[in-house]
Amino acid sequence: MFLSPATSNLQMKIEEVVRIISQFNGAIIALSAGVDSSLVAALARQALGNRVVAVTAVSESLAPGEMEIAKKTATHIGIEHIVVTTDEVHDASYKANPSNRCYYCKDTLYRELRREADKAGFEAILDGTQIDDFGEVRPGLLAAREAGVRSPLAEAGFSKKDVRETARLFGLDVWDKPAMPCLSSRIPHGEEITVHKLSQVGEAESMVRRLSGARDIRVRHHEQLPQSKYRKKSSRYFVKTV
Repeated sequence: MFLSPATSNLQMKIEEVVRIISQFNGAIIALSAGVDSSLVAALARQALGNRVVAVTAVSESLAPGEMEIAKKTATHIGIEHIVVTTDEVHDASYKANPSNRCYYCKDTLYRELRREADKAGFEAILDGTQIDDFGEVRPGLLAAREAGVRSPLAEAGFSKKDVRETARLFGLDVWDKPAMPCLSSRIPHGEEITVHKLSQVGEAESMVRRLSGARDIRVRHHEQLPQSKYRKKSSRYFVKTV
C-alpha cells in the first residue's frame, strides 16, 4: 500500500506498530466500523499478511449501518473478515446497565474472539485502543487486560489525531468517521437495557440521519421520551420525539 509522506515522528509510530504486530504468530483484530480498529486491521495485514483475520461482533446493540461499513473496510484492506454473534444484551449484569456496563460487553466479545483465535491457531487478539482512550472512563479496558488483548496503537504512542492522519494517508474511508458507540450507551445508567429500547433508538437514529444528512447522531432514550442530538456543519440541533 502506498503511503504519502508523513512526518518522521508519525512514520516511526507506524513502523513501531508494524514491528509489534509482526512478533505475533497470527492475530485476530476486533474490528468495529471505527477508525481506530480499522487502522489496526490495515497495519496488521501489512505486518502478518494472511495470518490475520478481522472479526466484527453483531448484536442488538450494534448501531444501524455499522456492519456494512466494517465489511467495506475489510474488503478495502484485503483482510479476511468474519462476523460473530454475541449475546451481551441477555446478560443480567449487562441489562442492569451499571456504570461499568462496557466491561460485560467487552468480556463477552473477547471470550468470543479468543475462541476464534484458538480455532485459527492465532496467538494474539488486537484492539484499536489509543492513548487518548486512557483519559476517559472505559471499563472495557479492564476486560481487555484480563483477556490479554494487545493494543498496538497505544503501545506505539498513537493519539486519536495520529490515528486519523495515518488512516487518511492509507486511504481508509473511515479516517474522518465520527465515533459511534453501541446503542446501549444511549440509555442512562440504571435504566434497564432491553432489545425493544435498542430497536427504538436504532430506528430513530436512522430516521434522523435520513432527514438531516448529519453523520454524528445520538438518540438518548429517556423512558417515554427519546431525545436526539446531532451535529451538522458545526451546528448542534436537538430533536425530541415521542
